[in-house]
Amino acid sequence: MIIDNRGGGLDMNVIPAWREGITGRGVVVTILDDGLETDHPDLVANYVSHHFSHHLFLNKEYFIIMTCVVDT
Repeated sequence: MIIDNRGGGLDMNVIPAWREGITGRGVVVTILDDGLETDHPDLVANYVSHHFSHHLFLNKEYFIIMTCVVDT
């Protein structure tokens, strides 16, 4: 199933946290996923990936590790 999440309404309601001055600046987030939409406008400028498909210890054929540094 493909879900188009580029429209409105699928946000995390972070505006109240931003109003309190909580931005996440300097936080590093790492995601291990096999279906990451790496060309999504929210991610494309800020991700680094490494493909682990050649490692035998993983149960799936293809994984992406995405590391994103929050800079706002």
